[in-house]
Amino acid sequence: HLAQKYGLPVENVHLSGKGMNAVWADGEAGEAVIARLVDELRDMASLGIKKGISHVTWGHGLPEGTLECGLARYKKAVEAAEKFGVILALENSVYAQHVHYLLNNISSPSLGFCYDSGHENAFTPTEDYLSYYGDILVAMHLHDNDGVNDSHLLPLHKNGTVNWAEKVSKLKKTKLFGDIITLE
Repeated sequence: HLAQKYGLPVENVHLSGKGMNAVWADGEAGEAVIARLVDELRDMASLGIKKGISHVTWGHGLPEGTLECGLARYKKAVEAAEKFGVILALENSVYAQHVHYLLNNISSPSLGFCYDSGHENAFTPTEDYLSYYGDILVAMHLHDNDGVNDSHLLPLHKNGTVNWAEKVSKLKKTKLFGDIITLE
């Protein structure tokens, strides 16, 4: 409300990330995470915010459960995003296979991708998310790190190891390039 009061546009919000690994396993914990995500999408829509960013996994422990379980749950979240007229943007985080599985198995104008350069550099350096999902890129978190720790350094920081020439070249090919760039 303060941003609206002072005329500051809110391009997107990061949805809460607690317990994201539970989404992939049977049980009440995963259902509760998706219910929370749906509530947050509803809240965003009520405030006129059109994009919400979600991790699909978090932490260094591989999520237990199945890709199919997570897919069924994320389909519920995407259906809610459609209903509320917002976009759920899935952010690359620790485990690439989960991001790929969701983005390759759910097709909706209410599903987008949030590219995080630091996560890619520290957790999945052999991935090429921008080439895979540049056509559905709706948000980005650009930051640097040492290739091990998600330290959120400014791009081109002296201790950073992100190949920015390569990233900028790929970003220029996306539909989002030139709109709003978020430095984390």
